[in-house]
Amino acid sequence: MNSAMARPVLLVTVLHLTAAIPHANAPQSHDYPNWLEAVETHVPGARDEAVTRLAVWSRGELDDLVSAFWQPPPRNDQLRLLERALVLHADIAILNRDVRGYNLPAGEGTTVLVEDGRAIGQMSRTAHWDVARRLVGAMPVGIERTRIARQFYRATAAVLQQWGELPELTTHLIAGRRLLGDDPVLLLYEGTMHQAYAGPRYQRVFDERVRASFPRGASVATPGLPTVKDLPPALPSVRGSRSQAERLFRRALALDPTLAEARVRLAHVLSDA
Repeated sequence: MNSAMARPVLLVTVLHLTAAIPHANAPQSHDYPNWLEAVETHVPGARDEAVTRLAVWSRGELDDLVSAFWQPPPRNDQLRLLERALVLHADIAILNRDVRGYNLPAGEGTTVLVEDGRAIGQMSRTAHWDVARRLVGAMPVGIERTRIARQFYRATAAVLQQWGELPELTTHLIAGRRLLGDDPVLLLYEGTMHQAYAGPRYQRVFDERVRASFPRGASVATPGLPTVKDLPPALPSVRGSRSQAERLFRRALALDPTLAEARVRLAHVLSDA
């Protein structure tokens, strides 16, 4: 997607961060004070000391931050701090990724790397997206959770969609839907994912996976043969993917008729049918 929504700088502009305010009596946990300091001092979009410090933390070191952050009693500026934390973890992921993957400790699962219609390898996922999702998901239900979740998921899903990091995007969209229900922009991103699955780039990858799983002349997959991991378990067909994309673009436009990109993509899907 080449729209302005897909630019990582949205993470700086859309969250409207205010000046840092020191905290007293912050809840304590393993590495929590260091994390809190990094959140307070990070300059959005900059590869600063806060980014480099947390970039080396493992999944285990990040795991207890969410419960520590939401430990009662609530702080007066907790929402401001949450917005800063979301920007920090998104920046760590964005600033430490290149075409080969993340230069970060491995998270859970992997993502297939696709180039010119071929699976060329896999990269480890990172825990920083998961930490950010958990921070938002642990918020008390209310208007502020909806506001922050919508800003976070729209901005970061655009980045994942632009990268073609579809397994992470799928996880992101599921979590976003759980908090927001049908959001037109997230429906647009989900539609683009199915549109990509219908295209020749991914269909060739799916064919490669089938050929790897079924030796010549075999009618069932052979255990132990290499397969392309972290793609949908039921490989999407061209027709099924286009149908899903059409449904999602139509739903996005029903919710927001001004969403021009959804209208353009819907026209492309219909013209390809």
